Amino acid sequence: MNGDIESISGAGDQESSPFFSRVLAVVVVSNAIVSVLAQTTGVWVLPTSLTEFLHSAQKLSIFYSASLGLLVVGMVLRIRRLLNERDALQENSAPSRVLKGLSQAVNSHSIVSISEPCGKIVYANNNFLNTFKYTHDELGHASEALVSEETGTDNTQLAIQKSMRSRKVWVGRQILRTKDGQRVVVSATIVPVFDNAGMWTHSISIQTDVSALEDADAQAMMSAFLGEIQDGIFVYKTNSLLLVYANPAARKLCSWNDGELHGKYITDSSELFREDLFWEIVGEPLLSGEKEMVSIETFHEKGPVEISTRLARTPCGDTVFLSVLRDITERKQVEKIRMESISQISHELRTPLTSITGSLKLLESGAAGPLSDTGKQVVQLASRNTSRLLMIINDILDFQKLEVGELSYELGPVDLGELIGEGLEVNIGFGLEHDVDLTLFTSEVDALVYGDRARLLQVVSNLISNAVKYSPSGGEIRIGLQQSKGNWRVSVSDNGPGIPKEAQDRLFKNFSQIEPVDGVSRPGSGLGLAICKKIVQMHNGKVGCVSEVGSGSEFYFELEKMDKLKIEMCQSA
Repeated sequence: MNGDIESISGAGDQESSPFFSRVLAVVVVSNAIVSVLAQTTGVWVLPTSLTEFLHSAQKLSIFYSASLGLLVVGMVLRIRRLLNERDALQENSAPSRVLKGLSQAVNSHSIVSISEPCGKIVYANNNFLNTFKYTHDELGHASEALVSEETGTDNTQLAIQKSMRSRKVWVGRQILRTKDGQRVVVSATIVPVFDNAGMWTHSISIQTDVSALEDADAQAMMSAFLGEIQDGIFVYKTNSLLLVYANPAARKLCSWNDGELHGKYITDSSELFREDLFWEIVGEPLLSGEKEMVSIETFHEKGPVEISTRLARTPCGDTVFLSVLRDITERKQVEKIRMESISQISHELRTPLTSITGSLKLLESGAAGPLSDTGKQVVQLASRNTSRLLMIINDILDFQKLEVGELSYELGPVDLGELIGEGLEVNIGFGLEHDVDLTLFTSEVDALVYGDRARLLQVVSNLISNAVKYSPSGGEIRIGLQQSKGNWRVSVSDNGPGIPKEAQDRLFKNFSQIEPVDGVSRPGSGLGLAICKKIVQMHNGKVGCVSEVGSGSEFYFELEKMDKLKIEMCQSA
C-alpha cells in the first residue's frame, strides 16, 4: 500500500497533484477505519484496488468527489450491516435463547423483586404488584408494610440480612402482608448482588405464594382433630364472617352436605341469626379485648343451644372466631324437671313461712306484749332469716314463671330516674346494716322507657343489694344513669373484691354462685342475677358486668329509650 501511494503521488500533472493528495489521504484514513472496525467485528473488508481507483480518477476527474463519497458511504453501510448481523447471531445463539426463556418463565411463574440493603424496593414484576396490591409508585413505601409481625418476631429478617452480608443465598419461608393487611405465606429465594468493590448493593428475591397450600394443610389438620367432636364447631373470619371450617356435627345441625360449605357465612347457619346482635354481644367485646370468651343460650331451628365463642389463631397465623355450639335440649329438660320439683316444694313452704314472718313482725312490734332486750334480739334475728328464706322462695317461684312464660307484666312509661331513686331508698336500711353508703350519680331527667315498673324495680333492687353484700365495711355503692347509643344505661358499682374474668360468663346462669376471691361466703339462691337477666331480656334490653379482681365490679342494664310517639300515645290513653 505504501508503494502504491508513493508512485501515484509522483504521476499526473502538477495542477491535479494537490487534489490527488487530498483524495489519497481520505482513502488511506477510510481504509484504516475499515481495518480497525473489521478487526473489532471479526470481519475483513477488502476494498477495490487503490491503484485502479486512482488511475480511473485521473481520467474522470469530474467524478472524483462523487466516487470518493460513494466509497465511504458504501463502506459505512457495509460495516453497519455486518455489525447488525453479528448482534442477531449473538441474540439467536442457543445460550441467549435459553436465558431469555428462563427470564420469561421466572417472571411468569414467580413473584420477583429487587431491593436495596435498606429494604427499599426498586423493582417488582407484575406478579408482585398483583399479589401485594401495590402500584409501581407505591413500591418505595412497601418494604416495611410487607413484613408481618410474625416474620419480625421469628428472626427471619435478621437471618436474611446475615446471609446477604455473607454473600450467601437465603432460602426459606416468609410471612408477609399485602397493602390491606392480608397475610401471604411465600417460599422465597433471595440472592445478594455485589459491585466491583465488593459492596452489597441489591437483593434479588424470587418468591412463590404457598398460602393456599398451607391453608389446605391446616384445613386437613383441623378436620382430623375436630371431626369426631360431637359439638358443632364453626370457624369463621373476623372481618367478613365467612366460614373457614365446620365439623360434621355443625354441618349436620345446619343440614349441609360436605361440599356446601364453600362461600357460606356464619349468618347462613340459622334463619334466626341476627348479625347486629352478634357484633354487639359477641364480636365487638372479643375483638376489643373486653372479653376472652362469650357464652350465650339461644334457640336454633333444631332446638335450644349454648354457643361459646372466642378468638383463635389458625396454623397459618390468621385470627378467626371459633364458636362451639352445644345442643342443650336434654339439659333444659332436666332443668325443667328440677324447677318443677323445687317450685312445688316452694309453694308448700311459702304459706307457712309467710305466716311465721307475719307473727315475728307482730312480736317485734310489741303487739303481743313487751319483750326483753334479749327477746327482741332473738325475734329480730328470726325475722331476718325468715325474710331471707321467703325471698329465696319467691325468687324460685318467679324464675319458674319466667321459664315457662307465666310471669305477668303491666307495661307503661317508666321514669328510670325515679325508679333507681326508689330502689336506693328500699335498700338504705340494708346498706346501713352493712355499713355501706348508697350514692346516686345522675343529671338525667325524663329518662323514660316502656316496661313493667315493678319488675324493673326488682332488677334495680337486686343489683343494689348484691353490691351491698359484696362491699367491705365503710364502702360505697354508686348508682348511675346515663345515655348510651339510643339507650338508657343503669349501672351499680361497688368497691368489693371483684370477679375473675373466667367466672364472669357464669354470673347470669341459673343457680350460679361464684366462689368469692376474698373467701367470704354470702347467702343467696343463685337465681337473683338470672332473674334480672330474663326480666331485662323480656324488655328487649341487655345486662352485663365489668369487673376486675381487686378493683370492684359494675353491673348494668340497658333499655331502649321510649320514643315521643309512644309517650304521646300513652299520655292520650
